[in-house]
This record gives sequence, C-alpha cells and structure tokens, in this order.
Amino acid sequence: MDIPPRHSQEVTLPLSKIEPEPGKEYFLKLSFTLREPAHLLPKGHEVAWEQFQLPLSQPVPDIDRKRFPKLSLQRKEKRIEIKGKNFTISFDESTGMLTSYVFENTELIQSGPVPNFWRAPTDNDFGWDLPKRLMIWKEAGAKRRVVKVTARKVGSREIRVILQDFRKRRYNRKQQVCAREHRSARDGQVRNDHDAAR
Repeated sequence: MDIPPRHSQEVTLPLSKIEPEPGKEYFLKLSFTLREPAHLLPKGHEVAWEQFQLPLSQPVPDIDRKRFPKLSLQRKEKRIEIKGKNFTISFDESTGMLTSYVFENTELIQSGPVPNFWRAPTDNDFGWDLPKRLMIWKEAGAKRRVVKVTARKVGSREIRVILQDFRKRRYNRKQQVCAREHRSARDGQVRNDHDAAR
C-alpha cells in the first residue's frame, strides 16, 4: 500500500466465508508493517495495528434445566451444604463465603473469593487525594460486616445463597454501603453476582 499523508484508500480483503458458531465472537486484526527498511526502522517493523469486531453472531440455544440433576440443600454445623450428582459445595453460614468445593471426591477449592474493589492508585489519584478519600473501597472486603446470609431453592435444580453486608465509611460513619452477593449453584457451576447501593 502506498497512501500519501492525509489521504485514504479503500481496500477489499479476500476473507473466506465464516459460519458463526453459537456463543463465539469473531474479530479481524490488521497489522501494517514496513515492506522495506526506512531510516532507523527495519523491514517488517509494525507501524500500526487495529482490531475490529465482525458483525457475526449465532445465539446460544436455551439450556434445558430439566437435564440437570436435582440438588439438595442442607445445614450442618453452621454450614450451608449443596449436593449434586458428583459435587458438594459448602458455604459458611455466618459469613456467606464459600469454604469448600468437592468434585468427584477431590477438593478443588478450600476458600471462596473475597470482594475486592481497590486498584493501585495513579499519580493523578494522589493529586486528588483519592487514596485517602476512597479508603472505604480498599477496606471494603476485609472490614465488611455481615448482616444476613440466606439459602433457598430456586426450583429443584438451582440453589441461591444470598449474602448481605454493610461497609461503613471511615470519614463519615453515618453513611454506609449496603452490598448483596448472589451465588447460584447449578450442575456444579457457581455463579457470583454482586450489587451495591448507598
């Protein structure tokens, strides 16, 4: 390609036909490299690249939940225990945290995820004193206060564990952040959803 500065050119790419598969995304990545050496840049040096999502998709078929095995819900020694065909998932009834995931008699997980809302501050953050002003989010996971943990069946093939807690602001104890986590268990899969509100 030989395109002068501030000019454009339309190019047709010889792409083969793509038959999209359900649940997959397709992207086109273009890379522009030097055909010949230019000053200090060697041949093949990449000067620009871009990626475009192709308008190709195929919807995922609806899941027939009836094909999943039925689940049982039990409470043992302050534990919420969910059992399926070849797995057992346990939650701490006082904290709502996942404490064990056993699949085919092998424990794969011994402790579940803890909410983390913090990232490393940047120079601009320090300029605005954000690390101090937003300290609540750094301590949100470790200092949260659990208010309520419930577990209930959503049909015979799904069980939902709901954890509700409060996180107090450090500089204004009258304001609180209320968060709820929903953990749904189906056929060995655990889905974690989270929402928060003042």
